[in-house]
Amino acid sequence: MAGIPACRTYLFLSIQRCRRLTVAYADFVFMTQTAPTWFKPPNFSTLVSSRRRLPHWCIPNATYAVTFRLADSISRKTQEEWNSQKLSFMNRFPKPWNREIELLYREEVSSKMEQLLDLGYGTCCLRDPQIRGIVSAALRFFNGTRYHLDSFVIMPNHVHVLFATISPNQLPAVLHGWKGYTSSVVCRTFQIQSPFWLQENWDTLIRDEDQFFSFRAYIRKNPLKARLRDDEYALWGCE
Repeated sequence: MAGIPACRTYLFLSIQRCRRLTVAYADFVFMTQTAPTWFKPPNFSTLVSSRRRLPHWCIPNATYAVTFRLADSISRKTQEEWNSQKLSFMNRFPKPWNREIELLYREEVSSKMEQLLDLGYGTCCLRDPQIRGIVSAALRFFNGTRYHLDSFVIMPNHVHVLFATISPNQLPAVLHGWKGYTSSVVCRTFQIQSPFWLQENWDTLIRDEDQFFSFRAYIRKNPLKARLRDDEYALWGCE
């Protein structure tokens, strides 16, 4: 019996070591791949701004990393605080940003939100495989016609997507299609109260291959980082 705690400790350390090796392997595989043929650096001469509560920037045929969340994934108070932080940052550093400002934004603003999302606040109904399936099918439906899809992960209360728009389809229209369709189907089928998704999205315009690979790796590692079981998320990607 005296050996049981030691065995448990060894098992825990083995699991932790296995997780680190898995993450390291994911970094090696996905950071050494070439970018897809449809990836092109953005043409900032065609930059267009759109706005809801927060400003968003669109370029035709550009590549984006986007996060959208369930309506109950964070509290209203927290959302208002982070919106205020984001607006304050954007007032300090008006877009378009260079790579250094984007990294500073992730450090000061978005990384804190991502950490909270990974804690699984709210109902987390995307854990349900049927609901995840509806969202996954919607993301893949117009792949190759309205947008080029590289990879996505459906977490319990949010979704990360890496993709490029295909002109004349712009970022707001693509996101509206995904969120509007899935919200309608899920709320009707499962008697879930609307709104299903939070109205605001996070979107990052991908400037170069290094940034592209960085977001691809983040998508791949997110379930591991959040310590999810295999049946709690859906991961899809272009190999």
